[in-house]
Amino acid sequence: MNNIICEVVSSAKNKDKISVYGYLMVKDRNRQNTYYWHCEKYKSFWCTGRATTKLVEDQHQLHSFSEHNHAAEASRVNVVKTIKVLKERVQQNNDQPV
Repeated sequence: MNNIICEVVSSAKNKDKISVYGYLMVKDRNRQNTYYWHCEKYKSFWCTGRATTKLVEDQHQLHSFSEHNHAAEASRVNVVKTIKVLKERVQQNNDQPV
C-alpha cells in the first residue's frame, strides 16, 4: 500500500472524509500525523471497515485498510461533491424560489 494517496472530500457538514477504493471513510481520531478512519456506513450496515493514513505533505497516504461487509459505491464521491457545491450555491444566492 505504498504511496496510495486518498482523496479528501468535504461532507455537507464540513467534516472531512476520504475515498479509499470506492468507500467513503469518516475520521474517527488522529494522533500526530496518523489518522484513523471508519466506514461512513458503520451504523447503518454495522460495517467494520477501517483505514489508517499518514499525513505527508498535506496528503493522506494509505497505511492500512480492512475489508467492508458491503459493496463499494464508486459514484458516491461524486454525489457528495455535487451536493456540497449545490448547498454552497443556494447559500450564496438570494433569489426566491419559483
